Amino acid sequence: MHAIIDHLIELCPQAWTRQLLDMGSYVYQPADADARLYLIEKGLVKIGSLGASGERILYDLLQPGELFGDLDYIDDAEFFEFAQAATPLSVLAIDRTAFRRAVRLDPVLADWFQQTLVRRWHRAETRLLHRSSVPVDGRIRFLEEQYSARVTDAHYHLHRPFDLLSLQEVGDLVGATRQTVSRKLKHRLVLAM
Repeated sequence: MHAIIDHLIELCPQAWTRQLLDMGSYVYQPADADARLYLIEKGLVKIGSLGASGERILYDLLQPGELFGDLDYIDDAEFFEFAQAATPLSVLAIDRTAFRRAVRLDPVLADWFQQTLVRRWHRAETRLLHRSSVPVDGRIRFLEEQYSARVTDAHYHLHRPFDLLSLQEVGDLVGATRQTVSRKLKHRLVLAM
């Protein structure tokens, strides 16, 4: 990951800044006008949007090496997501226009960008498949496996990503209610005793 960050800094020397954010701080909120993309160096980022009643709905938890922000590739689509630091966070903020130009001109960056998009797409498709074909217990186990590897934050502390998710956020990610997630996790604890 450090190689791609160094490469990107070299390609866009005037188009980036490093940002450090405290846990709980928003990188951006729905409807913010932000023409930057963000590459996670250290820490975790919760990505989501607002439901019809204004409730927060989480749809991903991003880790170091992942890119997020409004790519602005879909015409007339309002970008309406939030990005919140789940841990102390270090990100590289890159001007969107400069990034898109660099992706068009540099095959190394273009290859990395395509791999990054395909990995996120695959993760989303797998979750959707599990929602329709795997019982809730299995979806929770799969999510826990997906987010079990420890991640270093901007203060060099280790975190297990799954442990940073609330019951509601686990429910958002597996397609279940907070109450169902709570009941399933309590049941697992009882069985483990």
